[in-house]
Amino acid sequence: MKYIVMLLILHALLAHTVRADEFVETITELSARDALTIVDQTIYASNYNNGIVYKIEQDGTSSTVIEASQRGSAGIRFDDDGNMYVAMYNINSIIKLDSQGNESTFASGVSTPIALDWDNNQNLYVSSFSGANTVTRIDQDGVQTQLGGVSQLDNISSLCLDASGDIYVTSYNSGDIYRMTPSGEVSLFTSTNTIGLTFLQYDANENVFFAAVANDSLLRISANGSVETLISSSEPGVIDGPIETASIARSIGLAISADGKQVYFATDSHIRRIIFADPAVDQVRPYFTSDSSVTIEEDSELSFQFTFVDPNDDPLSLTLENLPEWLTFDSVDTITGTPGSNEAGQTYTVTAKLDDQIAVVSNQLNISVTQSTAPPPAPPAPQPTPTQPTGSSSGGSISSISILLLMLLLGHSKINKFRRAV
Repeated sequence: MKYIVMLLILHALLAHTVRADEFVETITELSARDALTIVDQTIYASNYNNGIVYKIEQDGTSSTVIEASQRGSAGIRFDDDGNMYVAMYNINSIIKLDSQGNESTFASGVSTPIALDWDNNQNLYVSSFSGANTVTRIDQDGVQTQLGGVSQLDNISSLCLDASGDIYVTSYNSGDIYRMTPSGEVSLFTSTNTIGLTFLQYDANENVFFAAVANDSLLRISANGSVETLISSSEPGVIDGPIETASIARSIGLAISADGKQVYFATDSHIRRIIFADPAVDQVRPYFTSDSSVTIEEDSELSFQFTFVDPNDDPLSLTLENLPEWLTFDSVDTITGTPGSNEAGQTYTVTAKLDDQIAVVSNQLNISVTQSTAPPPAPPAPQPTPTQPTGSSSGGSISSISILLLMLLLGHSKINKFRRAV
């Protein structure tokens, strides 16, 4: 069942409107968590488990670019000619996909490649996750140069280059980040004190780094190595909105837009982004502020209000899908209804969609109906059955009390007669 209503959201009328400059938005529900890159607002994401590389548009639609089976797709980069390079972790190779979709092997024999990045001379740098903990430089002819092992690192999880050409490599197990010069000299850049560093990316616009952490957080690191937790969730999930109230779950892949205003991150199940925006001039998606689950007992009335915000004060249309028959929508923002005994034990998922004429965002409301916990009514107390006396008008027998009284009266009469005779 679907209901559509146009809601004009006016800032002056919404006291709960939040003005902030950092928002979390969900782009699409997709499991492609191992690496991200972005080219002309198009996102490319890899999934190590199934080997697929996806192409994702800004509206969330996706298509398959590479089906790499069990080759272990990881880091992705494009060159200036539009060719795609993908690290294939399981086969120790870098493959090349030209603009026509033709695949070839660009480099082989690169141990467990996981992350890729270019220098200004179009040399491709590759980090090796396990084994020798090495960084390899590959020129456009495919010639490899080993920059040496980084003995201080415990499993290199990522690599990126800054504007000067220095290479930064991360340790997954220790949380340390080391800086390596093009000649191979290594020094400690910073220690994040965070286990589970995954991908590291450099933003040339602000001269800062962003690091994804597998334990549900995202870091921003200054050029001097100062570490800031940009977002972290004690209870991870997928909650959009201002960064103060949003959630994050197991971030891995990272990509930064060319203007530096969007940091995309991949989780186990979604592609999301942090947008650094001024809502007065930048378009930001609407988001829900209401709960995503509710529990109601059978034979009890449910009244649930969807609440939401559009930072740009755009006109919104609210759409509800899969509304059960026992619920009705008031054509504004509230659903009401009373589940019966047949609904007890059931969970209903209602999909709510907000459309600001630019993007559509979804939120699922799970409604769980439980059995009533009220005690059953007590049975009525038994009423005593009345006993009718003997000799009544109904023809019953004389009761024992009546007989006793009669005998007393007769005895009293005989005594009086005896006294008169004497």
